[in-house]
Amino acid sequence: MFETIFTPYGVHRHRSAPLLLEREEFLAHLQRRGTGPVCLRAYASRLNQIVRFLNLTIVRGVGSSEIKLAARRAKTHVADRVVPSLSQHQINEMNI
Repeated sequence: MFETIFTPYGVHRHRSAPLLLEREEFLAHLQRRGTGPVCLRAYASRLNQIVRFLNLTIVRGVGSSEIKLAARRAKTHVADRVVPSLSQHQINEMNI
């Protein structure tokens, strides 16, 4: 699956992340429903972020407090790395 939507670097990054089988199965499900490669690439990236911010290594239940904590980590990541030009007001407007 990853070989059809990513460059070799992207393939390696996605294949080395936790929950590979589960992420591939979900992407295959989306592909069967007609999702195109651009959207599959976006879903794959989001799944990797979810796995990373929730520190998932196995399939397990996740509570709302853990989701809120992961959302704060993601918000900080966005603020510090992805879009450092955002003002604090814009970051707060993300409502996370």
